Amino acid sequence: MDATVIGILVAVLVVLIASIVTYYRWSSSYSSSAPITTKHDRVLIYGPCGAGKTLLFYQLLHGRNQETQSSMQENVAVFAPRHAARKKQQFEFVDMCGHPSQQHRLRRYCTNITHVIFMIDSSDLQNIRNASKMLYHLLSMKAFVVIRPVPQILVACNKSDQPNADSIKGIQATLIKELNKLYGSTETLASVNDTGNADHDDQTVDIIKDATKINASKGFTWSDLKCNIDFATCSVLQKEIDAVLTFINA
Repeated sequence: MDATVIGILVAVLVVLIASIVTYYRWSSSYSSSAPITTKHDRVLIYGPCGAGKTLLFYQLLHGRNQETQSSMQENVAVFAPRHAARKKQQFEFVDMCGHPSQQHRLRRYCTNITHVIFMIDSSDLQNIRNASKMLYHLLSMKAFVVIRPVPQILVACNKSDQPNADSIKGIQATLIKELNKLYGSTETLASVNDTGNADHDDQTVDIIKDATKINASKGFTWSDLKCNIDFATCSVLQKEIDAVLTFINA
């Protein structure tokens, strides 16, 4: 066979292989970021590792405690919460992984969210500080903010039965202080998203209603946020989750 013909065939083969590889990379990237829809009202259980998210998930599902371990994958199930007032109403519960490297997966579930149970460990100050980054990430996500009707958000202060647990007032003060530190920082996105996959500008929004009214020296308060956030104490291990059930069925 002529050397020129062979050269042309090799070049065509190289282009074909490159095209196939590019297509599969694009396809894989799209499938890992495409929205996951549901016909049910979605309840998002979100927060840092060790806050008790998965234990709450199984408590709502089975009505009993179940041994859990950290996972990089979310738990998803459709069910009516045990011991709920409206037992026939089913929700899709999504227990999100709390590891910073998996925060990008949150965007896929930003459809049909009606409730967000944001879990924190009220007995661990570092857990509360880590929670502030995740809360900022959630509140600044355009995909979340545009959901209608606006999702209700409950900060569930877990492990309130522990002797070193902080009070709701103390947790509110710590969280708003940390949110103010993140707001206005030139490194906000880098500090919020430890994966390095920082959101693009057109995918994030300001978390404040009107930034022009904020006193730079005093910072903003909870009432200045675009999203309304409620707080409640609970102890999932002790099955003291009435506040969470009331929130879901409100």
